[in-house]
Order: sequence, then C-alpha cells, then structure tokens
Amino acid sequence: TRRTFGEAQVQKIFEKNGYKIICPETLVLQKQIALVRNCKFLAGCAGTALHLALFMKPGGTVIQIKRNRLPKCNADIQNLINDTKGLKGIFISGSVEENRTDHCSSVPQIIGVNKYMREFFDAFHFKYNEKDLLRDDKDFDEYKIALSEYNKKYGSVFINNVKHFIIHYSACFVPGRERRSVYRRWLKQKLNYEG
Repeated sequence: TRRTFGEAQVQKIFEKNGYKIICPETLVLQKQIALVRNCKFLAGCAGTALHLALFMKPGGTVIQIKRNRLPKCNADIQNLINDTKGLKGIFISGSVEENRTDHCSSVPQIIGVNKYMREFFDAFHFKYNEKDLLRDDKDFDEYKIALSEYNKKYGSVFINNVKHFIIHYSACFVPGRERRSVYRRWLKQKLNYEG
C-alpha cells in the first residue's frame, strides 16, 4: 500500500548506465533468485526487495537508496546480509521528502536526485545530463496529493510523530514483551495511528 514516489527519475539514470529495471514483486520467486544470483550490482530503494542480496554471489555490490529522512532505516539488516554474503554495500540518502519520516512509516515518501545522489553518480562516473536531474513535477504533484490524503485521514506528519513517540515511550513502562506488543496495538488503534 505504501508507494515511494520519484523512483522513475532515478531508475532512468541507472538504466542509462547499464542497469536492468525489474519489479521483483511481479516475478515468481525462482525468477527473482535467478536474476539476483547472476548480477554483480543490485540497486534499489531500501526495503525487503534488496534482501534478495542473500542470493547474490560473494563480491557483488548492493546499492541501497534511503527513502526517508529520519535516522531509522533498515541499514543494519542490509549490512548483516551484505556481511554474511561477502558483498559491498553503498548507502545513498535519496529522500527529498518535505516531512521527515521513518523507514517503516506509511506516510508517502519521495526520492530524487539530491546532492547525495548526485555525489554518488559523479563518484561512480555515471552518465547523465542536466535534464535527467530535474525534478519530475508530475510525480511530485502526485506525492503532494498522497501526502494531503494521508494528512486528512491520519493527521499531519508532525501529529503522527507525536503519536509515535507516545506509543513507543509509554510502552516502555509495560512489563513483558508480549504485553508491550498488545499495548502498542491497542494504543495505535485508540490514537488512530498508522505508522
């Protein structure tokens, strides 16, 4: 249900530089594994699709684009996979979102060619032209609409961050892992929190 906006712009630049664009969720698992098993570079937005790196051959490189601005992300999980398989990891902060979100947030997120992405392209001698770097206004408008709809349904991102803080820090006072989990689910429902 969550969509990361802005991916098409970044994909075009990767595609110009020899990367094949795939959507793993549209392929059967055997095909996903076969493609990843035979690639030397795996690039994409941070998330479970990059965990397919478990099937890469040692010595490959995983390029992970961070899609949110808050520190919390899944880099620790991806690093563990990369280390286990003997893969190199490159992490790029690709977020251009207006409101800071967490990795696992259901708030709409947007990536784009920011200064970090451009530094990556330049450091690795990617071919692109200035037109490739311009923001896709259509995608940005769709992001703004999705963000507005989210805010109408759940409240502003700021309010949602406050709810997140209340839920997670008040749960610290509930003894036992299972009870804390039940408490968090209950409080999320009471506060109409979608995180």
